[in-house]
Amino acid sequence: MNTTGDYLTFAEYPTHPSAIPTPTNPTSLLEYVMSLTPDSEAMNTLAKNLHDYIITNSISPTASDTAYGDSITFSGLGYGYYLVYGTADDGDGNIVTAACALDTTGPGMTVYLKLDSPSISKTVSNGGAFGSSTDEYIGGTVEFQIVTTVPSMRGYNTYNYVVRDQLSEGLDYMGNLRVYKGSVAPANAVTGAANFTVTPPSPATGSGVKNLTISFTKAFLASMNPGDEIIILYEARLNQYAQTGAAGNSNSAILEYSNNPYGAGTGTTPPTEATVYTFEIDIFKFNDAGALAGAVFSLREGIGTSGAIVHFSPDAVRPLGTYERVAPGTGGALVTFQSPASGEISLRGLSGGTYTLEEVAAPLNHQRLSDPITVTITPATDINGELTGEYTVAFPTQYSDGSGIINILNVELPPEFFEAGGIGRTIFIVVGSLLMASAAATWVIWTVRKRIKVRS
Repeated sequence: MNTTGDYLTFAEYPTHPSAIPTPTNPTSLLEYVMSLTPDSEAMNTLAKNLHDYIITNSISPTASDTAYGDSITFSGLGYGYYLVYGTADDGDGNIVTAACALDTTGPGMTVYLKLDSPSISKTVSNGGAFGSSTDEYIGGTVEFQIVTTVPSMRGYNTYNYVVRDQLSEGLDYMGNLRVYKGSVAPANAVTGAANFTVTPPSPATGSGVKNLTISFTKAFLASMNPGDEIIILYEARLNQYAQTGAAGNSNSAILEYSNNPYGAGTGTTPPTEATVYTFEIDIFKFNDAGALAGAVFSLREGIGTSGAIVHFSPDAVRPLGTYERVAPGTGGALVTFQSPASGEISLRGLSGGTYTLEEVAAPLNHQRLSDPITVTITPATDINGELTGEYTVAFPTQYSDGSGIINILNVELPPEFFEAGGIGRTIFIVVGSLLMASAAATWVIWTVRKRIKVRS
């Protein structure tokens, strides 16, 4: 489209009458273009319509080439207006079509094609901040955050902008989804189908992955500036299908977005992921003969036996002696757990922290462990302070064999201790008490005598 003749009129495009709006008075195409403000909506609409006409009619370009850097130069062009368009790789494997530019040539004229692809990040709450990982107990709730950036929609009549979120099997979708423009503040909250629609997972709980989608309207995106942030928050609960340790329980998100203003093509961002970790404590109960069944324990939070008791439910899938932490009030929840014939107990779904393990009842004919055991779970972190899923379980060395398993020995009492319907046990206790009293008296007398002797 150049100045030669200056008589190129709208009537010369009969096969594509919508390409150029008909002016109120006859005028040349060049004069109409010159009347438009650069990068205005009218100019962009004209550029798009001309692009459609060129593609529809297979018109060869005046010049074309491939850029191997971030720019390309066309030389030897005459003065006039040129439609510039192209595609590029956005660095994530998506081919993005730029909104074409209609501009005039001149000495050193530069045209910037806007190749724009939005971004997305996924994080999870951890101690009041958001990061790529956290730890939680089974039954506990975490908050996920998704942050996306508003794209440039220049040249688009419609725009597809969909967040696709996937919760792994160990996470249940609990809802409470909120959307904010720019920052999390009540004044920035966004609601209503005019702005976005949510398709929650179905089912939202139980086994299997759960897929959540949030679709934003073009009108909502157009109400913001390119580069502005959209913040999405929602809650999820760690469930009984959660993986312990380094396997973790991931939550990933991608953004599907329009990448061609002249077609229906879409691109997707690489997945962004946040992970919830949970841990376990392993116990082996035994006597001199080997594994011991029937020992009953409880677990409390913190140090000592006054902390909140931890509730468990037997795992219906894993080996006998495996228990999952559950929220208080859960149907069938237990406040104690028992060693099976294998003597092996696994307590799954615990967050990092300190716990107190107490044996509340010993197997028949065995002495109950008298002192509670303090157990501390410490999650490992990387150089950025993010959890790795690895962890250590610390407890007194007398219960350790170096494997990380708490080995608890029960002493078997002699048969006569239980003879005569319990009388033997009573005699044992009475005699034992007398012996202890005698020992105490001896210690006191000996101490007194020793002191007297020293003084003399």
